[in-house]
Amino acid sequence: MSKKNRANPSQAPDIKKTFSVKTIRKGVLYFILFSLLSFSILFFYNNTAKAADVIKNLQPSYILLAISMSFIDMWLGGWRNHIFARVLKPEIAQKVCFKANLANIFMGAVTPSQSGGGAAQLYVWYRSGINLTNGFTISLINWFSTLFFFPTAAFFALYFMEDQFSENILSFLLKSGFSIFGTLLAVILIAFWKPIWIGKGARALANCIGQLNSNWKEKLNKWGQKTYEAIQEYQNNCKLLLTKHFWLLPYSFIMTLILYFNKFCLAYVLLLGLGVTAPFWTVIATQVILMFVLYFAPSPGASGIAEFSIAALMSGILAEAFIPIFTLLHRTFLLFIPALLGALVVLSELRKHAEE
Repeated sequence: MSKKNRANPSQAPDIKKTFSVKTIRKGVLYFILFSLLSFSILFFYNNTAKAADVIKNLQPSYILLAISMSFIDMWLGGWRNHIFARVLKPEIAQKVCFKANLANIFMGAVTPSQSGGGAAQLYVWYRSGINLTNGFTISLINWFSTLFFFPTAAFFALYFMEDQFSENILSFLLKSGFSIFGTLLAVILIAFWKPIWIGKGARALANCIGQLNSNWKEKLNKWGQKTYEAIQEYQNNCKLLLTKHFWLLPYSFIMTLILYFNKFCLAYVLLLGLGVTAPFWTVIATQVILMFVLYFAPSPGASGIAEFSIAALMSGILAEAFIPIFTLLHRTFLLFIPALLGALVVLSELRKHAEE
């Protein structure tokens, strides 16, 4: 890519901090260890002797369909970002957003609570000429759709599944999940409608701290001013996207609904591949609750927590021998494959960046 297509170098992410080899290696190691330990326990305690029979009886047609749905999941994740990216940068290709989504999945899988995913996505966009403010705007609007979708879907799922869960579990889900999503949704709304408040607050804070130490004053004032200017640019982007292109926000929500519904249906297809018949909407509701619980799981890629959560929530639908196989397939198609492809994207971009 030519230099003229690059974003402003002064806005480049700090690669050493965001993508340090040490951080990635540690994250990958923890992710693999937690996952292996979890699967070892699941196979050991869930009739491992019959697991081979379950694998032999897998129906290839449904597994092929699951592979197709896994690709659709990755494509939809990229397209949901592309609908905004092409407004801010018309020449941006959809494949860039596809790669950025994969990078997001990989770094989200190797960092606690998916904390590195957003930075990876911004980095791939930056490498393709989308500056950080524009990238942040795209991410924030789509995150708003996600934060709105999950509590709404989880509310109906919990209502639908009320008789299948104890009061303690329901209480935990309501108190933890809804409080986290509700708080973040409120913050995002403020960032949408009154972002300049945040900019003014950052500038005022920098000025106050700068009065305490003269050595910090100049740097802090520059940081406060840059933050204020970046948020002004972000506000202009929001106005452009949500006034001149007002249809993009509902479009984003519809794409979010389709994206996650495809994930939920993939789980149902895996059950069919195992030869298991289960009520369709019960499976969908279970998947909604599962992803609602796992969205902010603290371990890298929710490893450990995800495997046991899948096993616990699906135990009312699956016999013991099927649980570890279903869990393995579920994690493979919805995380392991996308994360592996995302690793190739991140490593490729880092190699090109180092060469340049």
